[in-house]
Amino acid sequence: MNDQHFYTISQPADIASIRSALGHLYRKAAATDDSPVPVVRPTMLNIIVYSAEYYSLVETESVVNDVIAQLPARTVIVDSSLDSASGSKAEVALMCSVDDRGERRLCGDSARLATQGLGAEVAGLVTPLLEADIPTYLWIAGKPAQCDEQLIALSALVDYVVIDSRCYDCFNDALNGMSRYGRNTSVLDVCWASLMPWREGIAQHFDPPGVRPLLNAITEVEVLYEPLTDGSLPIAPLLLVSWLVERMGAEIEEASRADDGLVVTGRREMSRFVLKMTGCGCGLGQGDLVAVVIRCTGAGFATSRDDANCSRVHSLGGPNTQIHRVGAPSLQEHSKLIAYILRNPSDEVFSSSIAVAARLAAKAGL
Repeated sequence: MNDQHFYTISQPADIASIRSALGHLYRKAAATDDSPVPVVRPTMLNIIVYSAEYYSLVETESVVNDVIAQLPARTVIVDSSLDSASGSKAEVALMCSVDDRGERRLCGDSARLATQGLGAEVAGLVTPLLEADIPTYLWIAGKPAQCDEQLIALSALVDYVVIDSRCYDCFNDALNGMSRYGRNTSVLDVCWASLMPWREGIAQHFDPPGVRPLLNAITEVEVLYEPLTDGSLPIAPLLLVSWLVERMGAEIEEASRADDGLVVTGRREMSRFVLKMTGCGCGLGQGDLVAVVIRCTGAGFATSRDDANCSRVHSLGGPNTQIHRVGAPSLQEHSKLIAYILRNPSDEVFSSSIAVAARLAAKAGL
């Protein structure tokens, strides 16, 4: 069970008034007559949220509320669309949920700050609101400007920067964003986290001991995806291809654009294999993964979206082909991915896969 409490600060927001409003909300939650479960404030981390291009503030705040219901946190939403000098009102919010045992209500809170017109001094406004001695994350919701003074200043306050590489126009833009805003921190990617069901589904094909020798007999891997209207390569399939190359311990020999995607030739020990990214119109969202087909000598393996409706997917079956299905994203997918990243910030495979993706992009001239 979740319950929410909101409070709008009527005067121009400052640190003292925000702290006072938060205290008011916690007292209000503790005094709620219809819930005898005591309120606990186990703040586990700080989250600074910067709402950039492609994300509306309403959507961002909705995701934030979902996240802090799953993971109690102190959240500061930096709203650069509101003028800090205009006396804008601010809203603070409290989100509480009863723990699994039904013994406590765990609460997280959020405060929205108007920062339009501020540059690097935004760091001085945010810092007093952060809790000490716990991890701090900067979630960039959307695609930021190429050089954003506020983001550069905020990134110096945090331990981790969270981006969604799908919001960038191309992979090189995403790489530049990771480098610019994650220069002195660890970078985490929502797009990469969304690939977890695919990575798990592909790996499960080779779990049985009798199947593992086929890893050395792979001749071709094809990643099918829903094309983008501008003909560019979507980032999610490119990250999955890079992960496959990294996990296979392969070297990229050649990579080139094809009419419908990308073709990569790799070498693994004494054998070569071909890895393709192929656009396949199946009625899913632009850039969505459709299926991954792995062909080995005498066998085949496929991992497919369970709602993909296209002939290429239907023709994957065969007497020696195993097929795993991946569910379509749910409406709560984004908040679940953000919460997962915040709980699991260490991912060495992501770092090594990004390095492979950079080499692949350079070879293919992306």
